[in-house]
Amino acid sequence: MLKAGVRWAGDELLNLATAARADTIVRVTRPGEPIFEYPLASLMVQVLNHSTEHRTQISTIITQLGMERPAMSGWKYMREMGEFREL
Repeated sequence: MLKAGVRWAGDELLNLATAARADTIVRVTRPGEPIFEYPLASLMVQVLNHSTEHRTQISTIITQLGMERPAMSGWKYMREMGEFREL
């Protein structure tokens, strides 16, 4: 279930990233709350920043447990997923 949620979120973020233009504005409305607006491109910056924060937290927890921190670079991920190929 977690894996499916993460995959869905990743697909949605990819769709947002490919749709982002300098003038694309996100409007968030929730009942009983103020309406917020911000550029979609800025949201994508926040997404990247937020994921970096979580990777740092995970690394800290792993090392505090006395374990070796795994390689978590994008390059490592692409290699393990078979997306990084030598031609």
